[in-house]
Order: sequence, then C-alpha cells, then structure tokens
Amino acid sequence: MNWRKYSNSPIARNAAVLFIGSASSQVIAMAANLGLSQVYEPEQFGALGIFISLTAFVSVVASARFDQAIMLPAERADASDLAVASILLGCATAVGVLVMVAPFQIALLDALGAPALAGWILLLPLSIAAAAVIQAMTIWTTRQQRFATVSAMRIGQSAASAMAQLAGGTYHFAGGLIGGSIGGQAVAVTAYGAAIARDEALRFSRPRWRGIPALLRRYRDMPLHSVPESMLAQAQVILPSLAVARLFTLETAGHLMLAQRLTLLPVAFVTQALGQVMFQRMAAKHAVEGDLRVPLRFIWSKLGMVALPLAVMTWLYAEQAVTLVLGPKWSECGRIVETMAPYLAVVLTFGPTSSIAIVLRKQHVSLAVAVVALVAKLGAILACILVDADYLWMIRAFVAIDSLQIIGLNAWFYRQLGANRGKA
Repeated sequence: MNWRKYSNSPIARNAAVLFIGSASSQVIAMAANLGLSQVYEPEQFGALGIFISLTAFVSVVASARFDQAIMLPAERADASDLAVASILLGCATAVGVLVMVAPFQIALLDALGAPALAGWILLLPLSIAAAAVIQAMTIWTTRQQRFATVSAMRIGQSAASAMAQLAGGTYHFAGGLIGGSIGGQAVAVTAYGAAIARDEALRFSRPRWRGIPALLRRYRDMPLHSVPESMLAQAQVILPSLAVARLFTLETAGHLMLAQRLTLLPVAFVTQALGQVMFQRMAAKHAVEGDLRVPLRFIWSKLGMVALPLAVMTWLYAEQAVTLVLGPKWSECGRIVETMAPYLAVVLTFGPTSSIAIVLRKQHVSLAVAVVALVAKLGAILACILVDADYLWMIRAFVAIDSLQIIGLNAWFYRQLGANRGKA
C-alpha cells in the first residue's frame, strides 16, 4: 500500500484546509465553554440542550434531505437547483413549525420537562431555517471545492456565538445561550450570502423551476429513505438529553449538554474537516466506479491510532480534568465524559466516512439499523426505570448501542463494496 500517495492526495490537502477552520472554530468553542461554565448555571445549559435538540431534530429533515443530494449530480445546474430547492424547503418547514408550536408551547415544554424555555421556544423556527440554509450552502460550497470558504464560515459562526453567549452571561441575560447560538447562525447565513455575491463559482445557476419537480423525483430516495433514517438517527442523538431532563432534572441535562460538547470536541476537529472532503471525493470516485475500500482503510487505520489512546485517557482522567478546569460544580459533567469515552473512539474513527450510505444510495440499510437502535434505546430507558437505575447506566447503554450501530454499519458497507468489486 502506497500510503504516501494518499497522504499527498487532494483528500489530504483539502482536509488540511478544512481542519484549520474546524480546529480554529472548536478552539474558540472550547475557550468559550470554559467561560460559559462560570457565568451560566447547569439548568441554563440544560435549557440550551433541549432547544438545540429540537432544532437539530427538525432541521436535519427540513429540506427533505435533498441537500444531501447536492453533491451527486454530474451537471452543475442540477446541483444548483437542488441547493435552491433545499433552502426553500427548509424555510417552508420553519414556517410550519411556527404555526404548530406557537399555540401549544406551554404543553410542549411541560411534556419535555423544560418550562424554562417558555417564550424562547418561539425562536425555534428561526434557528431551523438558519440551520437548513447553512447545511445546504456548506454542501454546495464543498462541491465547488471552496474549502477555505467553508472554514471561514465555521470560524465566524463559532466566534459570533461565543461572543454573544459570553456577553449575555456577563449581563445576566437568561436567554444568552440561546440568543448567542442563533446569532452565530445569522452571521454564517449572512457570510454565505456575501461569499455567493463575491465568488462567481458559488453563484447559483438560474433556477429551472419547471425542471425542479423532475429533478426531485430523480432523487426521491432522499425523502423516502434518508428522511426517516435521519429522523431516527437524530432521535437517537437527542434522546439522552430529553430522557434525562424528563426523568431526572434539567440541571442533570445541563451537565450532559456540556459533557457532550467536551467529548465531541476532538471528533469535530476531524469529522468536520475530513467528513466533507470524504463525501465529495467518495461521490466523485464512486461515479467512475472507483474502488472505495482503499481510502476507507487508510482513513480508518490512521484515525484509529489517534482515537484509541485519546479514549483511554478520557476514560481514566476526565472527571479530574473537568473538575480542575471548570470547578467542583461540574464534577458530574466529568463523570459523564468518562462514560462517553468508548463512543468518542468509535465516532472519531468512523465519523468522517458516515456519508458512505448516501454515496452508495443504501440509506434503507441505515434506516433499518436506526429503527433497531432506537427500539433498543427505548428498551434501555424502560429497564433503567424499572430497576431505578441512575442516569449514568442509561448513558452507558446508549454508548454501547451507538458504538455497535456505527461499527456494524461501516463493516457491512465495506463488505458490500468488496462483494460488488468481485462481481465487476
């Protein structure tokens, strides 16, 4: 195996550009977390966690997953039309959410165990629309190989969110965490608009409105398979926060929220950089019937050598480190970080290639596995209730289920690539 060939490839060079942006944005986020943990209470982090969970659950399917198809067409005009359609669908979904949530916000928040979000929940549609626009523009910009632009957007969004949230906490603004998060999204949307106006390569083609319905039908597997799969996958992601807030306390949910931020920091360094590049490169390589197994082996082996020792260190010393840096009131957060160490190793290794299901158009497989995993998590919650277990056992069960799901899916897709290659 000629590893140097891949180390010096466009994948490595483009990933390096995105890595700089991801690393910078995550360093900003980490520095902000240190300050935010001192000016906000765990309950306020819990409220933010519920808000972000709701935003993520809706925004991931707001565009009917047609944003994920932007990378796939051979013709630029088709990709441009998909990007425009994705943005419009995302904004329409946000309006629908406002109509549904506004009359029932109190009942909804009581059911979630987060009455502190009363009033703030009305900002949910704004966050959903911004997230949908950012997602579509990020994939469009990546397709055009403007990786430096993607990096700059991430840095700007992270910096804007951090400054707004810190300012809100300094002046004891109760909604500072939520307002700052939306402020960062607004900066990213505005910056993408400016980039489109400035860079001819990023400007959309004139939309072919009559042809868009046929284009959407061509990629109908996105809403048919990717939407339910994404909803189930996102439900698994937000389930811990919702379950902890409802069954325990909003304060405990706040510890979980910060623990997830701290745990996923090294993951974001890699997955935000490599993930977008791998998506673009795998789509291009698969289109010409290239063998995807070689780059997959290379990525997995290199990331695994980093992930394993990092996870071990997290498991051994996270509680002490978090307590030392953030203070004794966050010791519970440190215990949660230790519990999530195996998940850190698995996601850091396999996260950058998670788009393989979309490239192979095998979203129905991910959907089936997501159904099984969600049922398993609901069973874990029920078991913890029946035996009166604490929330750490619930999180351990979630970590085990998530890890097995990710490893199993990647192993299955890799085996399918080998079988298809053999038939060819």
